[in-house]
Amino acid sequence: MLRHSPRGFREILNVIVRIMIFVFSLLPQPVDLRRKPPEPARDPLVNAVKKGLKQEGRGLP
Repeated sequence: MLRHSPRGFREILNVIVRIMIFVFSLLPQPVDLRRKPPEPARDPLVNAVKKGLKQEGRGLP
């Protein structure tokens, strides 16, 4: 039925739906506290930066 509605009505409805999707995306999401945290990055560049900071006496959190 929406396919045959006036174009302006469809555009307004499309905007309303997009706004609703955005607003609902801001709602808190449940977190599973029993799940293991993700592995740290294995990127060589990240490791090199961490190593350089350790040599300078600083560290990354």
